[in-house]
Amino acid sequence: MVGPRACAGVAALGVAALITGCGETTGTPVNAPTSAPSSSGPSTLTVNVGGADSAHPLYDFLAFYPSTISAHPGDTLRLVNPTKETPHTVTFGVLPDHSNQPALLTPGVGFTAIAGGPCVSTQPVTATTTTCPGAPAAPPPAAPAGTPPAEVALPAPFSGQPFYNSGIFLGGQTAVLPLSADIKPGAYRFICLLHPTMAATLTVVPAGSPIQAADALTSAADRQLAADRTDAATVAAGVATPADGTVQAGAVGKELTVNMFFPSTLTVSAGQTVTWKNDGYEPHVLVFGRTITPEDPLVFGAPTLGPGSAYAGGLAVSGLFAGKPFPSSTYALKFTTAGSYPYTSAIHPGMAGVITVQ
Repeated sequence: MVGPRACAGVAALGVAALITGCGETTGTPVNAPTSAPSSSGPSTLTVNVGGADSAHPLYDFLAFYPSTISAHPGDTLRLVNPTKETPHTVTFGVLPDHSNQPALLTPGVGFTAIAGGPCVSTQPVTATTTTCPGAPAAPPPAAPAGTPPAEVALPAPFSGQPFYNSGIFLGGQTAVLPLSADIKPGAYRFICLLHPTMAATLTVVPAGSPIQAADALTSAADRQLAADRTDAATVAAGVATPADGTVQAGAVGKELTVNMFFPSTLTVSAGQTVTWKNDGYEPHVLVFGRTITPEDPLVFGAPTLGPGSAYAGGLAVSGLFAGKPFPSSTYALKFTTAGSYPYTSAIHPGMAGVITVQ
């Protein structure tokens, strides 16, 4: 959702800032019992959090690769974010209908403390929770100086707590999640708070019971991502030509977003209104007149110019817009003066367009 340098700034707002594999589940299922390391000690299992395609840098793959994993008490999950720009979380305790998903944003400020995390709580959360339950009140930690660490050590093992959030970790980082030795066997669902369509299941089985081998885990991830790459090409090619004066902001598939404007260049007459539409689940923020970073409070605030306002140059920021639960899926400006007006999406580096007014 945002870039690595930007994300470091978002850490100052309570985050650290919003992957190769997969497709059809053929062959050995990832949770099939193909090995039983009962005598070799705890296992370390690798899961990719999101995905990327170097040939298509504006495609964002939003899934856990693979989406089903089995493990023993005492094992460790290495949660790798192999993307360049996209931050993620690994979060347990959100219901499948997301009715208790805690608040993600504080309008005009940035990510809430509970979303930015980390947060390990013995108390459940609700849709209005903004801070980590049971944690002492404190401002979000400042962003670390310099390059973010390659590994993010989480504050406590996962033992089935009612709510457990890794906090936001960036492209290129790995969150290291140990499972407690006394975690109860069972299925534990987790999501990414920034991309709630991302969901996976961790099945904990008793010590000595078989779990998938490491190569089966990798193969399942590769198949899943391969299918998503095919889907991305289909989604990008299938975008219909918008009506005159309309730009589609992004396109989405089941586990991916295509972060492009359709069309990326549009010519209109002076006095004409341009409307940007985004019915998908991935928000966008239009910025005219200057470059702003994703952690800028303008990203999370109301539009600097109301929808439909006259625009002849200078700063204009749309605010976040997308399908539900966002309050609006459109943004519009009336271009009054001839000229060329480049713009970007503040939270998706590389996503850019130009409005030419004649």
